Order: sequence, then structure tokens, then C-alpha cells
Amino acid sequence: MSGTGFDQLITLPLRTIKGHPLNIKRLVSAFALSSLFHALAHAAEPTIQAVTFKHPDGRNAPAEIYIDGEITPSLPRQLASALASNKIERATIYINSIGGDLQAGMELGEFIRRSGFNTAIGRRGAAYGKAIPGSCQSACLMTFAGGVYRFADANTFFGIHRFYSRSVSSHDLALGQVVSAAITGYLIRLGVSPTLFERMVNAGSSPQKLPVEEALKLNLVNNGVLPVSWEIIGRGGKVFLQGEQRTWNGTGRLLVSCSRSEGMSLTAQYDADQNTGKILREAKHLSLRVDGTFIGLAAGALARPTSIEKGFLTSTYKVPRNVASELSQARSIGFAWLPSETSIFYGFDLPVSDSRDSVYSFVNHCSER
Repeated sequence: MSGTGFDQLITLPLRTIKGHPLNIKRLVSAFALSSLFHALAHAAEPTIQAVTFKHPDGRNAPAEIYIDGEITPSLPRQLASALASNKIERATIYINSIGGDLQAGMELGEFIRRSGFNTAIGRRGAAYGKAIPGSCQSACLMTFAGGVYRFADANTFFGIHRFYSRSVSSHDLALGQVVSAAITGYLIRLGVSPTLFERMVNAGSSPQKLPVEEALKLNLVNNGVLPVSWEIIGRGGKVFLQGEQRTWNGTGRLLVSCSRSEGMSLTAQYDADQNTGKILREAKHLSLRVDGTFIGLAAGALARPTSIEKGFLTSTYKVPRNVASELSQARSIGFAWLPSETSIFYGFDLPVSDSRDSVYSFVNHCSER
């Protein structure tokens, strides 16, 4: 992290929250997801610690919350109580766990998603931003999936295996089907491929490693980048092609429109959270980006001055025909706001990927008008 600041370690008390439990139906109380290690020996009770950091200008950075140990049925309530009592509203939850209670893992994941927190795998290091590698096995994956942004480095160990029943009865088959549907629905709702559940079932009862590369393909890990979306929308009597992507660093959005009188225009919007105003103040040059290449804007190309609209830095650009042709064939389209030090830039690039035909058709249609 650039600049200077200071961090502080807080050991959060494990108090039980009063009132109703977190709102998720306990369908899987008769089942467990725990690693082979948990089957052999009872794991230590979990600990919860927080590391906070202040930027040099006094702003609070998101807290780092470290959960280490078994996922127990009381852990969701303990975490919610600890965060509330310490008034922590922005955080990344770091997890290091061999697993534990399946239902508690899902409750934790639901709570993390509702709270807008991110997740990562790791243990507390020497300072803020210095987590050391950890592991996440079994029910821990359900908790990890709750993060809006989910981080894992190459040294992370993910362990998977099939869930099992603590008892044997004639109702196990029916209950197993209900649990399977609940887990699959949970993963889909959180944006993780349900193929992860298939991998767990096929792994059998002995823990197997899930490579980080495969976790990325299953969208269990997204490393701070959500999937891009491209769609045709209507607004204010006009039709737009809109591309948008949310990332750890901010949200980038492109709106392409056309009319007989005005030709094609492209509006670039960027929400960089607390840095949006800073970018507006520092930006001296603007540039379209096509396939990672800068395309400078001609004098007079801006339809109106750059401003902040509803939290988004907004620039609208009149697109000449030759650039429109490049857009129609692009693999990625983006926009950049450059300070006088042009070796760096603020902005984004949106992959066209699976929406390439829609982008081509819309831009080509605009070019022919």
C-alpha cells in the first residue's frame, strides 16, 4: 500500500448476538461437511481478530477480519455481534479453516454477502495488507463463496469432499436430495458455478485439492473482478448499448447511442468510490481504449465537459466513423482519464467476449445511419 498510515489489531470478543438467528432455513442439520482432519480430531474453537488501517489523510480503510479455526454453529452469530459492537461496516473477511458445520458455513456466507463484505483465504500477518497464505476446506468454501469479491493467491489450498450424514436412517435419501438442491441453489444465488457441488460429490469422502486455477473457472474465486455485462437498454426515449463491469477498484460503464442528427456517441462512466473526485481534478487528457490501445480524442470531440453524475465520473465523446469501425471489431473497449503524468491512467477496459455479436451489430447499425 502506498503512502504512510497506521494499523491497529483488535481481538473481537466472541459474544452471542441476542434475538433471532440469521435468516436461513436449517435444512442440513443432520449433515456435515468437514475435512478428514476434523473427523480424526476436534478442531480448535475459532478466533476472530480485526486489523484496521487509516490512510494518511485520516480516512479509514476497509477492516481486515481474520477467522481462524473450525466453523461452528455459533460462529455466524458471534461474527455478526463482534462486527456490530465494533461498528465495522466495510471489511474483507480472511478465512483459514479446515471446515466444520455446513449450515453455519452457508449462514456465514449469506451474512457476508448481505453485508457487502469481501472474502479472502489467509492468516493474519505482521501488518495490514500482509496476510499470509491459508487453507479453506469443506464447509469453509460455502463461507468463502459469500464474498462479493473473492481473493485467493497461488499458494491457497482449497479442499473439497462429499458431504455425509452423521446418522443413518430411511430418510437420508430424501433429505440428501433436499440438501443437494439447497447447496446448488446457494451457489447459483451467490454467482458460483453449481459445477463446484458436482466436484465435491465426485471427490468422495477423502479430501481432494481443488486447484486455484479451477476455482477461478468455477467463479469461486474472482480476484476482485465480476463478470462484464453487455445489454441493449432504453432510457429517455433513446436506445443504448450498455457495457458494465464491477471490480475491486471501481465500476466501469460504457453507453453507446446513435441518432441521425448527432451520429454515434459514447458515454464513459467510472465510479472509483472515494477517488472519483480526485480523478476529475487530476485528469488532463481523455482517451478511448480499444483492445488495450489508446485512441486519443480529437479537439472538440467531447460533447460536454467531464463531470460527476450520480457518483460516476462521466465523459461523452462523439465517435468518428473510422473509430466506430474499430469498435465493431474490438475484443475490449474502455476509456481512460489521464493526468499530466501520462505513464499512468485511471479508467477501465470491458471485455466484449460472449457479447461480441451484439456489440458488432449495434455499432454497425449506428455506423450505417
